[in-house]
Amino acid sequence: MKTLRRDSPAEDLRASKPRMRKDIRAVPHLGSGGTAWMRLEDDCLSRFHRIGVPEYEFLLRLDGVTSIDDARQKAAAACRHRSSLSPEQAESILLWAANEGLIEGHRDTAKARDVKRGNSLMWIRLPLFTSEANWDALTRWFGWLFRRSGFIFWFAMLAMAMVSVLMEWERFARDIAGVLVPGSWLWFAGVWLLLKLAHEAGHLVCCRTYGGKVGEIGVAWMLLAPVAYVDLTDVYRIRSKSARIMTSLAGVYIEVLIASLAMIGWTQTNSPAIGHAWVCIAMTAGVSSIIFNLNPLMRLDGYHAVCDWLGRPHLANDGTQAAGHFLKWLVLGKKDTRTVPSTPLVLYGMSAFLYRMVVVVGLIAAAKSMYGRTGLVIVTVIVLSASLPRLWNSLQRLLAEISLRPAVLLRVAMGLTFICTAVALIRHLHREYVSGWSAVVEYADDSPIRCISEGKLIRVLAVEGQQVVAGMPLIEFENLELVAQLTGAEIELAAGTTHWKSLRESQKIAEAESQRQANEAIQERLVHLRSQVQGLILCAPRTGRLVAFELMNQVGRWFEEGDAMGYVADETKKKAIVAIPQGCVDELLGIQGEAVVFRGANGIRMGGTVTFVANQTMATAPHPAMAANAGGPLAQHHASESKATLLQPYLRLEATIDDAKNVLRPGLPLILVR
Repeated sequence: MKTLRRDSPAEDLRASKPRMRKDIRAVPHLGSGGTAWMRLEDDCLSRFHRIGVPEYEFLLRLDGVTSIDDARQKAAAACRHRSSLSPEQAESILLWAANEGLIEGHRDTAKARDVKRGNSLMWIRLPLFTSEANWDALTRWFGWLFRRSGFIFWFAMLAMAMVSVLMEWERFARDIAGVLVPGSWLWFAGVWLLLKLAHEAGHLVCCRTYGGKVGEIGVAWMLLAPVAYVDLTDVYRIRSKSARIMTSLAGVYIEVLIASLAMIGWTQTNSPAIGHAWVCIAMTAGVSSIIFNLNPLMRLDGYHAVCDWLGRPHLANDGTQAAGHFLKWLVLGKKDTRTVPSTPLVLYGMSAFLYRMVVVVGLIAAAKSMYGRTGLVIVTVIVLSASLPRLWNSLQRLLAEISLRPAVLLRVAMGLTFICTAVALIRHLHREYVSGWSAVVEYADDSPIRCISEGKLIRVLAVEGQQVVAGMPLIEFENLELVAQLTGAEIELAAGTTHWKSLRESQKIAEAESQRQANEAIQERLVHLRSQVQGLILCAPRTGRLVAFELMNQVGRWFEEGDAMGYVADETKKKAIVAIPQGCVDELLGIQGEAVVFRGANGIRMGGTVTFVANQTMATAPHPAMAANAGGPLAQHHASESKATLLQPYLRLEATIDDAKNVLRPGLPLILVR
């Protein structure tokens, strides 16, 4: 229950003879435990309040003629002195009613009317549909989704979608990586807006299915970010609590159904482009909707459902007031003895405030992304215009308290020190563990191993990671046709040599010369065949560590001349291949030859030196391990089954790594600290 400051206009209200507004409608209710309570319906401000019978009897006697004490006594007589209010409780009820706009002529009532009737700079509405005929048609077509048959259909589709995703989880995880990247934000935003219209239509249909009334549906700009909305101010007229909760969750209910159908469609298509669209719809309608809308820290679907479930229609206001009382005690040392907020309520109020700040920062970032610096300036002006008056009033009150009690200054200094330290720590952690560019470890000095002759791999003579010396046999191939050609060439050369000797002894000079030239050609072919046969056993080109491409799994496979089989590397020399997003290319000016810092997955930091920066970006991953289909961070767009390109171009950067302890292995991910 809200308690006002002593210097507010409500101080005069206690000494007057207030009157409860005549347009407030009271509806009696009986709780599950048999306890009676009253619901006050405020059509003017589109609110409803739950209060006890003694409190209602007290407010009912406020007729503009009766004093507060007389009204309290009459209420006690009406209740036969059961749960009668004390003078302090009556005063608190009066102050709460005044601040909720229930007292006639109070300034908060007029202010709330103005806010309800018009738009604010932070919330600009654009109604799209207001026709009751449209609502009737939607209810006839889709109202069955909120009946028993609809619930059965919903659960069946969700179960089918979950089973389908689990059966193809690796493909699903790979396609998700193609959605959560800046390159797909425009498509993501378009799908999001259409789904939000379906979301609000779900609220509308559910509300009308259970007998509620709907005002309008449209689009609003919240800090220049487009959002859909539906006017459900009369939902509190639905007497069933479960129906009100279902109406609050109807939007998420519809989006989860759409996500389930999208995932089922995803499993039935082989087209990468269509599959990407299905996954985008499923992610937007499923995970993002659940995380954002079911969060009770903002006045969205989850909040209203929790309020109905707890029977506390003003949970946000109560949490804000509880957090305010706690902060007043913490900063000013003042404790309100009449109102003792519970710890869960204080935690909820503070969490809701912090979450709202995060959302505002996110909306500011979105405005900058969509509208550039102009959007950033406009949103900043809107936020400051809405928050500066409150901040100024709070600062004036704080300065007044400090002038009366200088000891408060010490509490303020300690609080500011704590806040600054926390902000600095968060920035440090973000810089150290979040901000950076993806990189992969590779050997800096390596010698490739390639097939000299075509043949079938029949034996692997060394294992991957083994230390080898120059000339050591590594791989053996088989090519019976090549061996047969060598044998035939040797026999042909021997016969040609014998025939040449016979012609020379017979003094057939011309024929002997022709045979000699033919023998030389056979000799050249024989040398080439011998080198190819010798190449059927590949040897180490240098001393180092063998890095082979899973050769044990390649036994029995035919390889062509020139195919890469692996390489022998100097393990003391390593480099990092870094992928730089196209939007960050300007940060690389003059970086070649500069010292940089890398961070490993286990937090180990190591230095390095930039040795190479590409002249242009590329549409393929700078290293195969960085691609999403290999488990890397770079999302891909599968234009066809055989070709995959990155959703945004990247620039290749190389840097040597100071790995004196030899703890890094090729393929390990790193982060180049920005």
